[in-house]
Amino acid sequence: MAHEKYNKEYFDGKQRRGVLTLSNEAFLDYVFRELSARGITARTAIDVGCAYGSLAQALYDRGISHVSGVDVSAYAIEEGKKRYPHIHLFAEDIDNRNMPQELASSCDLIVSLHTFEHCVHPEDALRRTVHMLKDGGLLCIIMPNPRIWVGRILKIFGKEKKIPVFGDETHVSLYTREQWEELLDRVGCVVERSLGRPFYTLKFPWLYRLLGSHVYTRFLRDSGFEMLFVCRKK
Repeated sequence: MAHEKYNKEYFDGKQRRGVLTLSNEAFLDYVFRELSARGITARTAIDVGCAYGSLAQALYDRGISHVSGVDVSAYAIEEGKKRYPHIHLFAEDIDNRNMPQELASSCDLIVSLHTFEHCVHPEDALRRTVHMLKDGGLLCIIMPNPRIWVGRILKIFGKEKKIPVFGDETHVSLYTREQWEELLDRVGCVVERSLGRPFYTLKFPWLYRLLGSHVYTRFLRDSGFEMLFVCRKK
């Protein structure tokens, strides 16, 4: 990662990367449903690529007593420590360095939003992430979807960089759903669910269930800007 790029302008600019959005709230609702379905009471959690720590704080607010956040940006971590004093924040480059030993095999839950596409060595970064999970722990991550339909259409006209998936120069590892599934398997995860992530599939799970085995999986799985992966450590 080019660390100097992850500055105040990056986090507070047009994309507002340090803000907890309604879409991210829907993601958390989904994560907690997944935990409940597995009978997991998460007491420890990490947000990998946490920016200021707004998502980590939301995990804490929902009852997880020990929440940590890791981000490559020293600027974001220092700012986050001022905003969210209850969160344990670390400025570490998961693309190149092992995480602090205190995080090894310590977590019931790891979440990550739009992180590994920024990694030059995503398989190594994922392996370091999985190392922080307890056996049987849950990993829920979101990646940008390079198959997004609007991107395919814009590419015909050479305009695909108008959308964040292709327009962010820090996206150095844009992989398909199948490629991420293969990487996750290699680093020690069972991918229990992977799907394209239109907002409605998280906010309205009944709609996903209604469409699931028919329309959704055949036609809409790659319809969103993002992909969601729910994984369990082997």
